[in-house]
Amino acid sequence: MKRVGNVRGGFTLVELLVVIAIIGILVGLLLPAVQAAREAARRMQCSNNLKQQGLALHNFHDAYKRFPPGILGPVAYPPANAAGNHQFIGTLFFLLPYMEQTNVYNNVAAALNVDVNRHPLTTDTTGNPTPPIQSYWSNAAAWAACQVKIPGYVCPSADPFNNTNTFVYTYTNGLTLTGGYFASARPEMGRTNYAPSCGGIGEAHTNPTGWGRYSGLFWPRSKKRFSDCVDGTSNTMAFGEVLGDRIAQGPMLYAFTWMGMGGHPSAWGLPNPLNRPGWYQYGSMHPGQIMVALADGSVRGVNGTVDSIMFRRSTGAVDGEIHNTYEE
Repeated sequence: MKRVGNVRGGFTLVELLVVIAIIGILVGLLLPAVQAAREAARRMQCSNNLKQQGLALHNFHDAYKRFPPGILGPVAYPPANAAGNHQFIGTLFFLLPYMEQTNVYNNVAAALNVDVNRHPLTTDTTGNPTPPIQSYWSNAAAWAACQVKIPGYVCPSADPFNNTNTFVYTYTNGLTLTGGYFASARPEMGRTNYAPSCGGIGEAHTNPTGWGRYSGLFWPRSKKRFSDCVDGTSNTMAFGEVLGDRIAQGPMLYAFTWMGMGGHPSAWGLPNPLNRPGWYQYGSMHPGQIMVALADGSVRGVNGTVDSIMFRRSTGAVDGEIHNTYEE
């Protein structure tokens, strides 16, 4: 009797190539969907970060009956005090007690003589604050505190820790836009992707019918209240996304530190594309939108193609021109 051995079937080369091609097509179709789902999750987390900042702003107002200052820095009028007599700590610092960072806040407040009820401190006969005060990077306790990395101040779609240099402070006072930076990585510093809004370019004391009409809520040593949102809290931006600064067509080189993040302007509109801003613009890694928190605590998106004048009007608190550019 003749034995017949077991015959094992197999794939031909053509069949194998067809299977590989099908798998490649399926992966190619699935990958964008996976990336879109991940970005949707990151955008939701970014929205939650802004929501927490909006709630912290409301809690601060409940406690002090006003908003925190844009930054403890020089004002335009009356004439600014000596540059060395400012702490240069910004709005995000004052929200810390309401974002489960009370210890960080207390350490800095004690070290830099911060009194949220008096800005600036009492002055001597020359107009300088007394006692003499330090910038946060010149004080050991405050410098240690600024190195705390606060997840709620970082957008998950962006990575400000990849940037080469760090702005230690930025602010606008209605006349000038100013930023100081460390020309080195300073990877130890806590950074941020969110900035308080100063409106057009802050409080323009010299020309209230010009840039002054587009003033927002946060500028050097400001003391705004809900009642100052003449356009309505649901039409006034409180916080928005920022990325930093780039040089020409190169990578993003500068990031912002949360400790010194002062009021940010809308005067220069939104960049095109949104992920290539100058340091004086808002910016975002979310496709087609930046996320913002309004003064009423809600979070909205702003389309990257919005007209620059319309955007400026929507960031002002008192211009009387209700141009709501915000999307759900």
